[in-house]
Amino acid sequence: MISIAQCRVVECGIATEEQRAGIFDRADAKYPVLAMALATRRDNLKVTIAALKQRLATISEGHAIG
Repeated sequence: MISIAQCRVVECGIATEEQRAGIFDRADAKYPVLAMALATRRDNLKVTIAALKQRLATISEGHAIG
């Protein structure tokens, strides 16, 4: 199951890579590739979590009505 905790772990990885490189601006050409990949992963996780919450709410509403 995807969780908010997984997003936090990914965010920790991003912060670690930024600290290691000393670069915090994603627009900087020297921004760490790993941090960029982790940020993309985090963003995808957040979208998936939101979609699953919406789907669950829709299913729950359908059962409440029926």
